[in-house]
Amino acid sequence: MSNSAWDSLHNRFGILSDVNIVRALEGFVAVADCESFTRAAEDLGVAQPHLSRTIRELERHLGAQLFDRYRRQITLTAAGRRLLPEARDLTDRLAALPNLATAAQGPLRLGVPPFADATAVPAVAADLHVGTRSVTLTPVDSSSCAAEVEKGGLDAALVLSGWGATDAFGSEATEWIVPLVAATPRFAGADGLPLPVGSLRGMPALLSGHSPGPPESERIILLPADAGLREDPAALSHLIASGISLRQLTPVAHEFDAITHVSTHGSTLLCPAAVARRHGLPFRPLRPVSLGRTVRLISSPRLDLREVFATETPLRSALLTVIDATRELDDLTWRTPRDRQFPPTDERLYPI
Repeated sequence: MSNSAWDSLHNRFGILSDVNIVRALEGFVAVADCESFTRAAEDLGVAQPHLSRTIRELERHLGAQLFDRYRRQITLTAAGRRLLPEARDLTDRLAALPNLATAAQGPLRLGVPPFADATAVPAVAADLHVGTRSVTLTPVDSSSCAAEVEKGGLDAALVLSGWGATDAFGSEATEWIVPLVAATPRFAGADGLPLPVGSLRGMPALLSGHSPGPPESERIILLPADAGLREDPAALSHLIASGISLRQLTPVAHEFDAITHVSTHGSTLLCPAAVARRHGLPFRPLRPVSLGRTVRLISSPRLDLREVFATETPLRSALLTVIDATRELDDLTWRTPRDRQFPPTDERLYPI
């Protein structure tokens, strides 16, 4: 645009002067709707003298009086009535510009761990959005999530951390924990109440001396993602204090191997609840709930989601539901008053 053309716009609309044409039109529409400068100023969150001055400057730049001010009654002049529909249409379209810009970006692509509960997605689908952008969930192994976020294949991802997991790329927006449950055919028909971790202990006589190891039914099967549990000092100290033998903890290479072992021998699988549901395994929650997988949400440097997850937003609640996670690590303890309601009981009380 040439300087002369720009000067013409300046002279006609005051775009570069002390009048902000957009703010002025917003103020004009608000006064027309409220029929009061005072109420309009309150709605806009500005001082009434400032709004009055803005309207006067708008009238000066347009060369027409927009309001009749008579005994504190505010009515539109003929010029004001002609301007109002155009001003309302213009301000509405300007307010919609951010939505148009974000809609052009398409849905936000978010990677979720393979253990996410797909059956929970339809119930929370309406809450899967950031602003005007919808969110699509893609199951991705944690080992490839960081690379996908870095190269732009994903905008963000929920990745496993801790227990030997690799540090993830990108800015972290939150940290949650997915509790592990005890899943075994022995719990068929059980009440489903929380089970103290100590209830997973094996028979002391069989786990002592020169015994080659616990019987298959006493083994605690760990999925590949949880194999690092055996190297975590904090978790192990509580397991050992609860009477769990390290020889009971048996990592397997694949989820298929875990389900086969549990189904064949009646052993116990530690896994997220979604995994137990997927295979139709009866399970019981564990106490303390902090025995679980740590999950972090990472995002591309081009997309900062920290503000989105700073409070309890619908998207935050929806993702917690999909991965069956608890709110925050800080809210969890190894010993809670609720634990005392469920004294340790040997899982052998639930025979196959």
